[in-house]
Amino acid sequence: LFNAASLAVGTGVLIWSPHFLESEYASSAGAAAYLTAGLAVAQLIGAPVGAACAIRWGRMRVITGSMVAMSVVAALVPVVPGRVLVFVMVALVGFFSFAYFSPRFAMIPEVVAKPEHVGPASGLINLVGFGVSTLAPWLFGLALDRDLGYVAGYWVLAAFGFAGAVGSLFLRVRATPRTRGAHD
Repeated sequence: LFNAASLAVGTGVLIWSPHFLESEYASSAGAAAYLTAGLAVAQLIGAPVGAACAIRWGRMRVITGSMVAMSVVAALVPVVPGRVLVFVMVALVGFFSFAYFSPRFAMIPEVVAKPEHVGPASGLINLVGFGVSTLAPWLFGLALDRDLGYVAGYWVLAAFGFAGAVGSLFLRVRATPRTRGAHD
């Protein structure tokens, strides 16, 4: 669920934000390249920061916090004034969409029965995540097709992130001597 939420929001924002900037702020198509690069750089920063925060505050707090922050920021994209703030919001979506990444992968050995299940579990997580995430850009486009506007489209994306946050409240990782306290 976390992976699907993060990929849905990140992909949806990446796909639709250039069009949003073009139609709402008359930005050039070249702005899409900067937007893509900004989101990717923010993701590269978000992953190690998320790992460091997980060590300090616990993985589930970082995962839940990332999902909530990513959702709030995505919902703000269409309502902040000016293209510079839109760019900042998109970069923040990138940051938070990857801050969960390291803590989530670190938990896989703790939620599978045997070490040899880690690889298949990782594959399944990515398969489901990428599969579900394809719905987000489509639903965003559907909101635009129905004349609901960009606010509705970005709120669709935010809903995916909030689903990840809610799901994180239900995940329980078994505490072993080596993991006790690492996921509180």
